[in-house]
Amino acid sequence: MKTIFPNDEMPFAPCFLPPLLVQDSPQWGEPLETARPAEKEGRSGTLVSTLRSAPGRELLHEAFVSDDGKLMLCRASLKNTGDSVLAVERIPVYAVMCNLDGVACHCGKRLKNEKPYSFIHHGEEFSADPDLLIRRPSYTALLSWVEMHLHPAMIRMRNNPHPAHYFENQILSADADFHGQEVMPGATLATQTLAVRLGDDSGELLAEHAAAVCGFYHAAAPQKPAPFVLSSWHYWGTMISEETVEAELDAAERRGIPGDVYQVDAGYHTLFGDWLETNGRFPHGLAALAERISRHGMIPGIWLAPFMVNPESKIARKHPEWILCKSDGTPVCYKVSQACQVLDLSLAPVRDWLEETFHALYDAGIRYFKIDFTRSYFTDEEASRVRDRQSNLTASYRKAIESIRRGIGAESFLNVCGGHAGCIIGLADSQRTGADTLARWQSSAPSPAWHRVRQGMFRAWQGAWRYNDPDAAAIRICSVPLADTPHGRLSLGDLTDDEARFMVMHQFIAGGVPALGENLQELEEDRLRMMRRVVPSCGIPARLLDPFNPVCPSRFVTRLPERNGLPPQSIVSVIDVDDEERLHPFFMLDERILPAEAGQYMVWDMTSDRLIGIFRKDEEFSLGCVMPHSIAVASVTPLGGDAVPVGSDGHYGFAEIEEFSAKGETFSGKVKSCWPYPLTLYVAVPGKQGWTVRSAELSPQSRFDTALFKA
Repeated sequence: MKTIFPNDEMPFAPCFLPPLLVQDSPQWGEPLETARPAEKEGRSGTLVSTLRSAPGRELLHEAFVSDDGKLMLCRASLKNTGDSVLAVERIPVYAVMCNLDGVACHCGKRLKNEKPYSFIHHGEEFSADPDLLIRRPSYTALLSWVEMHLHPAMIRMRNNPHPAHYFENQILSADADFHGQEVMPGATLATQTLAVRLGDDSGELLAEHAAAVCGFYHAAAPQKPAPFVLSSWHYWGTMISEETVEAELDAAERRGIPGDVYQVDAGYHTLFGDWLETNGRFPHGLAALAERISRHGMIPGIWLAPFMVNPESKIARKHPEWILCKSDGTPVCYKVSQACQVLDLSLAPVRDWLEETFHALYDAGIRYFKIDFTRSYFTDEEASRVRDRQSNLTASYRKAIESIRRGIGAESFLNVCGGHAGCIIGLADSQRTGADTLARWQSSAPSPAWHRVRQGMFRAWQGAWRYNDPDAAAIRICSVPLADTPHGRLSLGDLTDDEARFMVMHQFIAGGVPALGENLQELEEDRLRMMRRVVPSCGIPARLLDPFNPVCPSRFVTRLPERNGLPPQSIVSVIDVDDEERLHPFFMLDERILPAEAGQYMVWDMTSDRLIGIFRKDEEFSLGCVMPHSIAVASVTPLGGDAVPVGSDGHYGFAEIEEFSAKGETFSGKVKSCWPYPLTLYVAVPGKQGWTVRSAELSPQSRFDTALFKA
């Protein structure tokens, strides 16, 4: 076993952990090691293969180490050389003895409702999946999995019962968890690859790893435009009806809300599992509902939880053999608004039924699909053994998503809410990044609003292979619930203006699918107007600048490319989840923030529409005091010899500017906003006395030139 961690004051000592099998724990022979030159991810290096044998099996570990010592790729495979079936629980892919006491760590978490977190390690045991960041004084390390659908996996820190030195107190291992998956005689069971990357900046390491993951799955950045989704759930809950949908669609049209999708959430269906049947509040069925939404110029969207069935549903009563079971044979249950059982996705007939069901929804006119509670397949630890014993949870989960994609076709938009984020790469258009949002900063729910936002911020980097779905913005003020029930109280809202702007900013940081979950008939105009800051989506997730913040990431940068005549620009944002006013540290104009090479950069406060200053590379600036539960946003624009927009009271990413051209202090352009509001645009103009900022109020769709702007 190799390691690329520097041999500094806390060395990492490689060690061998044998596979865990159901049958026995054999004695493994001495390792046979070979090495040869190789190339991975465009880097030259050495591939070291270590072969161990035991009666009836062979274990091969492969470790590629790049010549620059910045990359190690590890994988393992177990071959059944005997005559009987092997049942494999776990194969350690990588293991080192170490002591991380006092070291900053960040643990990623695989399911949306789990909470990624950062901490200073003090000897405790922990687990991370799919990624672990470690920050040392001389370097930052990222451990992360690549082919995440092959099997469940975990990065674990465990106590070492027999340390030989102080730096061997614990064992850091990357484990492939197969939960008893069977290997037939002559067959080989391969693990996914663990990547270990070293560098100076965690954001660069995550971006490098995201590119490698996209390369394996042949997945590019999302190609479809990210739609603006109007969701029924966050206000109406299960009390939605045909009449309410019609009223909401009328309100959106009347108020000029530029929704691309109207998505009907839970509340239209009968029993979980009988998804093609509607209840009494939707007497005309799904095809009529889809036609109604289309008539208002929006894409029909629907919610369903396809991996769960009510025991009384027609499909559950017809096929009890389709239910996922625990080791004792009892059904796996998952309680939501209905007590449900979970389908065993390893079964081909189950996946055929999924494809048929979704194709029927497609035929009804649905083109946006939100599938929820997909995590139900992973949450019961006693349900790790699927019926197809040559498969496992993650491999069968991906096959189920493939079936759904076949059912809805390539052109439909698939949003996966929950489940395992690594299993949907190249299949889903978007993935939820955190728990459901609320319109209350503090609530009786398990976590306050900003805790739910924090989940998505830590996962923003995964937007490299699909759109992030940060969940809908719920920003209303409402003191009387629709009903005194859990779902009726969803309609409550008590966010201050600052807190509402905070929740909207979360959507810009995610850089994915913006959504609004409101009573469109009654939402306050000033709150609705906040959404033009983030709609339409810029499609670019922000990069965390402080991922090791133990409370919540607070500093971000969104790097905008050249577009419509505008130069590359960076949008720097700060959030404050504290209850106290905070003076944030200075930002340095370094490679993490700079949008392009230039002699000078103008920093413009987009929160209060003021000039912060003009700076050079590696100089510092501050956004000053940020109020509790609030945000501060600034643009960083390279200055050349021509006029350039630096701010507006509209979209943070200047999405309204369809054309812009400038020569010296003369400029012209075109504004085309999807919102009905006027736009105040700020343009930096060069002159003999230096740079000045001029502004003008423009109509939502209009042309402009220098003459309209005043200093």
